[in-house]
Amino acid sequence: LVSACQRNGNWRPAMALLSEMHRETVVRDVITYGSAMGAFGQGGQWTQTLELFWAMRRDIILPDIHTYGAVINACDRGGQWQFALDLLDDLRTTLNPDLVTYGATIAACKTAGRWREAL
Repeated sequence: LVSACQRNGNWRPAMALLSEMHRETVVRDVITYGSAMGAFGQGGQWTQTLELFWAMRRDIILPDIHTYGAVINACDRGGQWQFALDLLDDLRTTLNPDLVTYGATIAACKTAGRWREAL
């Protein structure tokens, strides 16, 4: 269900589903968090996307390349180029960035007019 919310950018139902999962003690995994972050990001909710990212880390769920892509895309949509660069640096400590994460980070810098940082 959370994945369906992601496809449509319906972040409110995604948030409700995550909250219900928490109340019912349903285990949330990297796919659930990543889908919710995608929905939040597409819905223009970059702050909530970052909050979910850090909540996932607190729950000791390691982000995958798709999770990083979702949160960096949300930073691009929110004009948060510095967070995007920080996330790319964080990603590099555990995984190899791919074209999507590099592209999203470059886009975030470009959107903010910070093309030099993208280099």
